[in-house]
Amino acid sequence: MSQYANKPVDTFFAAMGFSLAHFHLYSFYEGIGYAIRVFGLAKPSDAYLAQFLNVIYEYKSVRGGNIADFLAYWEEKKDKLAISAPEGVNAISIMTIHKSKRLRISSGHLYKSQ
Repeated sequence: MSQYANKPVDTFFAAMGFSLAHFHLYSFYEGIGYAIRVFGLAKPSDAYLAQFLNVIYEYKSVRGGNIADFLAYWEEKKDKLAISAPEGVNAISIMTIHKSKRLRISSGHLYKSQ
């Protein structure tokens, strides 16, 4: 990667097989999917990328807008967005006491920090 540090970004894109012109042929959501495939960012069952694509899809479905609008939305919401695990998955849920106070939980662990 360091060999591209002082070169135009188009040089890096070409070496990776990514075409900005091709990206712009797609909708924003599909373009991000194209970039994820070309740059090899997706790993099997990557919940973070899946949720990111869900956020893009929901944003475009409700608000429309362009990439700059989405980036402003992302900057505003990035600390509030979270990955949600589907029901029935054998997993541990970590939540704050505030979030769990209305749930009937048979046991819990309290971590004391210093």
